[in-house]
Amino acid sequence: MTSKNDTTINGDGSATEIKKGAQTNFFANFIAALFAATVAAIWWISAEVFTPDGTNLWWEGWQFFGVLLVAAAAVAGFLTTKYYLKNRHSHGKRDTQSATPLLALVILGVISAILLLTALVYVQIELLTPPGDSISSISSGELLDVARSSAFGLGALGAVALLLVNYRKQHAVESALELDRIKHTDTLQQAREDLQHEREKQSKHVELENAKQRALEISALHDRFSKAVGQLADSKLPIRLGAVYAITGIATDWRLRRQYVHVQSCADLLCSYLRTSPQTDTNSVSSSDKGSRRASGVERDVRRAALEALSSMANPPKTGSFATMIKQIQDHLAGAFQGAPPELKVDLSGAALAGLDLKNSRISGVNFTGSDLTEATFASADLSGAILRDAILTGVSFLGTNLTNAVPDCRTLRLQGAIDLPPE
Repeated sequence: MTSKNDTTINGDGSATEIKKGAQTNFFANFIAALFAATVAAIWWISAEVFTPDGTNLWWEGWQFFGVLLVAAAAVAGFLTTKYYLKNRHSHGKRDTQSATPLLALVILGVISAILLLTALVYVQIELLTPPGDSISSISSGELLDVARSSAFGLGALGAVALLLVNYRKQHAVESALELDRIKHTDTLQQAREDLQHEREKQSKHVELENAKQRALEISALHDRFSKAVGQLADSKLPIRLGAVYAITGIATDWRLRRQYVHVQSCADLLCSYLRTSPQTDTNSVSSSDKGSRRASGVERDVRRAALEALSSMANPPKTGSFATMIKQIQDHLAGAFQGAPPELKVDLSGAALAGLDLKNSRISGVNFTGSDLTEATFASADLSGAILRDAILTGVSFLGTNLTNAVPDCRTLRLQGAIDLPPE
């Protein structure tokens, strides 16, 4: 897969190749011109030496071979330079064993300088001497001027060569810096990708561990619920009382997880228990109470605890531990987007709750249809929306009870035997 960085590098590489091609052609043409000028100077000097004075060399027939020789030198210099630079670019850097030794390059430069100096001196002397005169007829002053101008010309050529060498060094440094920049950019990009990959890997690992932890906690809650079901059916009253408190804690844990279906399951279990006939401890119940639906003292404690648990499930306390308060705040904020938690359904139709003290309980919307509430106390309780049809209300105290929207109305409840009802 090609990344954006790779595309940028490829684009820079194409521009670099074009730049290298232009530089190669420039150097090849320069070397070709140098070779041609050197051969032409040597050919002209040789022709002047081996021909009599006064001979017009421009129109000699054998000068054609000199022209061919100069052209061949130019072509040879161009092709040699192109081949050398091509191999150098393809290998990245020259092999130290196959490259031209530095000493040979120095010697070649000295020879070229001598040849150029000789050519410059000879050409100037030829221009200063009249046709037909020997070059030895030049005066010493003129010879000094020729030497000075030739030295200046050679120095100018040396300066040009020095500029080319410095340019080559500068280009090499810039190329090295560009390669380092690309390398560092690639390294930085790779480090970023590795860091991002490691973060994603760590995030997935944390999510997996959290999922495992949640699965373990949910499994533990199911195990606790199953154990509480068994304890609630135990024949011993203290064990049943402990089961009620255990179910209350399980419902609280489910509520903190916003698993209201399981909270309703806990409430349904307690309602089912309350709808059954009271169980009594044979060691603590007299023979006269056997067969009665009125629960014994300990059984009343169990049933009162179950009703208090239902009250707390329907109306969770606003105070508690710091973690509970934080969770309640989260639930409140989540409710603004997801809606309020569903209302808990408490179905106690036909339940045996005679003689229970249910002061300050808050079980709005409870269904007491057909329940036995004889002499029970609901003082200061919240029974708004409660259903009390066909319930046995003989001696039931509703002092300070909230019966808003309860059915039937207070007049009917009074006829069913309820007392301490608010005035109509």
